[in-house]
Amino acid sequence: MALRENILNTNSALRAYERVTTDSELVRIQFALCLATQIAHTNKGLRKYLEEMEGGECKEVLGLDFRKMTSKDYWKIGANLRADMEEMKGKKIAEYGLDYTICGQRVETTADILAMVEARIAEMISLLKEVKRKMLTAPKKMFSSFFRDMTETMDGECVTTEYEEWKMSLGHLTQERLKEKQTLVVADFLKKRVLRYAAAPTQRELNKVQLDKVREYLPSNYEFTDDFKEQCAIFRRFIYWEGDLMMIDYDSYAKYFYKYFHKLSVEEQFALFALDHTLAMIHRDMVPTPSPSQKGEEQSLLPESLATEEALAQGAESRVD
Repeated sequence: MALRENILNTNSALRAYERVTTDSELVRIQFALCLATQIAHTNKGLRKYLEEMEGGECKEVLGLDFRKMTSKDYWKIGANLRADMEEMKGKKIAEYGLDYTICGQRVETTADILAMVEARIAEMISLLKEVKRKMLTAPKKMFSSFFRDMTETMDGECVTTEYEEWKMSLGHLTQERLKEKQTLVVADFLKKRVLRYAAAPTQRELNKVQLDKVREYLPSNYEFTDDFKEQCAIFRRFIYWEGDLMMIDYDSYAKYFYKYFHKLSVEEQFALFALDHTLAMIHRDMVPTPSPSQKGEEQSLLPESLATEEALAQGAESRVD
């Protein structure tokens, strides 16, 4: 079971006990034992997750509300569970035909169960706080590696086929056609609003988006969405330029993918992969970067519409801010 699901199910199980209506002491003890076991296995998963993060590795996005889930109130033991275990605390579970050990710790009485639940909840809160702390200080390569690992599981055949079919439709594959395609795939991506969870652009960022320049490389009948300029301004945070090549800044791109993984639909997750995949194919087909004397003319078109004025002044290989 995925760790995220395990964590969420642990809280659900804690709440579910409060809805138990049976008078059977055996059933209630068995439920409490299962709950204690669930929490123990969740903590084991969290410890492994922390070890992987320590090594700069991430195999799963937890996507949790850490402010809520590190609160003692969120994991508060219900009145029914506490009352039941305390009411039967003098009884050994062996009297009910039960022989139980949780992670090497033998359970003798219902008082043991309650003590285990309390101790393991406290441990889980501590582990979740540590996960949050490590996420905030994780090396950039961890997010990039996660993005690469996830996209390797996605089938890019349809993306490759679409690109190859586009090339077949052309009389000649020229540098200008490739730049147009580069602009079109980005524009189509922005219209999907996949980056809507990013912070709203500032007026400074909006002022640096020149839609008239973008239009030069798009079909004459291309329709922009109402917020296309805003989406374009946000997108500039995720790219930099190498000559005519619009390069993805994986440090920021992968962080976005990681942070909002569980908010994005499967289609939106695929859109982030498809853009990266398509741009890579376009870049492979592009001719070598033009000489400095040619760059001035090229940079007056699309790159200037997305890169900052400061970056252009420093040369086409400077990154956007």
